[in-house]
Amino acid sequence: MNIPSTIKIGGMDYTVEEKENEVRDKGRSGYSNANNQSIVVDKDMPQQLKETTFIHEVLHQIDYVYNIELSHKQVYMLEAGIYAFIKNNPSILSNEEGNSNDYIR
Repeated sequence: MNIPSTIKIGGMDYTVEEKENEVRDKGRSGYSNANNQSIVVDKDMPQQLKETTFIHEVLHQIDYVYNIELSHKQVYMLEAGIYAFIKNNPSILSNEEGNSNDYIR
């Protein structure tokens, strides 16, 4: 999964940054901040943990922007489900011609 440097959530631009030592120094794998529209993921983690943390923080911001009021447990469960779905169905993120989703138009 590609973790881009910027994303849009609810029409707003968010910066996405990888910072060193978030886990070691702050005891967290990442965080997000609606006030400055940013998401941070620990740079030192394995790629899979970066990806799940990214999804987790995106979910927190979607929750905030749309005032869904998810519990933290619900965010964790959605993170795991969405990550598994993306990993088990990688072609859904492909825009290439001839992928397995050609029948969906």
